Amino acid sequence: MRPVEVKSAARILDLLELLSIAPKPLRQTDIVRQLSLPKSSAFALLNTLTGRGYVELRGDGYVISERYRQGDWMSGEYGLMRRAAQPVMGALAAQTGESCFLAIPAHDWQVQFVDKAVSDHALRYDFELPALRPAHSTTVGLIMLAAQPEDVLRRHLASDRITKVTVKTITDPVILLQIIERARAAGYVLSSDNSELGASGVAAPIRGVFGSTIAALCVVAPTPRFQPERDTITQRLRDAAAQISAQMHDCSATTHPGTSAPLGFAQWTC
Repeated sequence: MRPVEVKSAARILDLLELLSIAPKPLRQTDIVRQLSLPKSSAFALLNTLTGRGYVELRGDGYVISERYRQGDWMSGEYGLMRRAAQPVMGALAAQTGESCFLAIPAHDWQVQFVDKAVSDHALRYDFELPALRPAHSTTVGLIMLAAQPEDVLRRHLASDRITKVTVKTITDPVILLQIIERARAAGYVLSSDNSELGASGVAAPIRGVFGSTIAALCVVAPTPRFQPERDTITQRLRDAAAQISAQMHDCSATTHPGTSAPLGFAQWTC
């Protein structure tokens, strides 16, 4: 049975999601057109959200307030992704018997793990959320590094941010670049002992509503259990990431058909 929606609440969420994926401030006329709202309703919603601090008027348009753009509130494109990912991650953990994690780019060349579906095995890979890790030390981070412009990527790999997390963390910029180039070609990346000794994993990109990489999905397991099932786990992981990406695209086409490309993936800078 289709869930019952409260019209006013749905309009507020649609408006917040639209502002969150917009590449620049949106004027009231833009919002009216893209959400097919009456002008009076758009005016009332914007006044309410501005008054409560969720939205700011900047120049001649509206944006999500800074504290929500920089905080942990999963809105807009990331909110859509998380809702699409949760049932898929549950199914992936059940199919593989291993833990899976969802991660997004964070500040200072790190990734932030924001959701998980944990294995039922007594011996399993797990940690508290949210959690931050250096991008170069994780499969999800390597996938997101692969989405970076080449000049930005090379500067980062040559910087002093590339440090060891374990004794086996790869820090050689030449080797890291080779791994990232293979990830770009293959659409996934494998790793062992890079972030946690005794753990192996695989990650694949999640593409946002306009096709760019905005996050990554991974499966991580104790190495002795992961390696014999590596190919099967990799294929199921890639299928799951593709399913989430497809749902993102479908949801955008239904909810915000006129929206232009967002800022999307937060480009790291050196």
